[in-house]
Amino acid sequence: MTGAQQNWDPDEHVRFARYRQALVEVAPQDAAGLIARVLADPDPAMANSAVGEYLDGRATELLTDPGHPAWCAVMTGPWQWTTSPPGACASGRCCGR
Repeated sequence: MTGAQQNWDPDEHVRFARYRQALVEVAPQDAAGLIARVLADPDPAMANSAVGEYLDGRATELLTDPGHPAWCAVMTGPWQWTTSPPGACASGRCCGR
């Protein structure tokens, strides 16, 4: 994704596929910014689904990594979740925040 509006499509299925692909390709240091842009989508259920899928995958990859607590703290950042309480991972596990 190169811009918030550049890849916008009125079909949420197209946006969902684009978001999923962008999240697969995003560099770890850019993930929080991309997640914030995805969560700004006008369809919160679809956006949360794309982000939740990404978070579940990354959490699984990083679970035994020493950097997991710091990653989790960044991912539970300042944006408003529409389906999960603040401080909860997409998997529902507490991140120690």
